[in-house]
Formats: sequence, structure tokens, C-alpha cells
Amino acid sequence: MPKDLSTDMHEITSPAQQFDTIAGLYDELMSVVPYDYWVDYLHQILRRFNHKPATILDLCCGTGAVSVLLAQKEYKVTGVDISPEMIEVARRKPEARKG
Repeated sequence: MPKDLSTDMHEITSPAQQFDTIAGLYDELMSVVPYDYWVDYLHQILRRFNHKPATILDLCCGTGAVSVLLAQKEYKVTGVDISPEMIEVARRKPEARKG
């Protein structure tokens, strides 16, 4: 459930708090971003250069949209984010719990 967005913006003192505040809405806000194309492009680059990583570190993973797509391509993915709330949203996704 999204946090109360009526928070006084002067009370938000860190980047993590900024993302914590919108974590519950982030996937909806970013729904127009073509993450699947990003992941396909990365996969094509890795194949082109014959690089076959088994593990990928997804820095600034947010709610895990890209992490989930990478995992669906059989990569072992570790997602890291500055926002604990964003990580919590990622962990609650059913796709993130598979495997």
C-alpha cells in the first residue's frame, strides 16, 4: 500500500526517503518504460560478444522490474537499491519468489 503522499516535502531528507514515499506507486508511474526492450538489448549485446554471465548485479533495482525480466532469461540476479521500501515491493512480487 502506498505511503501517505501528503507528507511535507521538507520532511524528506534523503534520496532513500524520496523513493520510499513513492515505492507503492512506482510500478504504475513507470508502466510506460519499455523494460522488456532494455533487457532484450542487454541480452543481445552479451550474446554478440559471446559473454555468458551466470550472475547479474542490478544496481538501483527499484521495485525489481528489470531484475525479474533478467531472471526470466535464466540469469541469477541480485537487486540492490538505496530504498528499503522499493526492495520490499520487489520482494512481494510473485515473480521474484520463483526459483
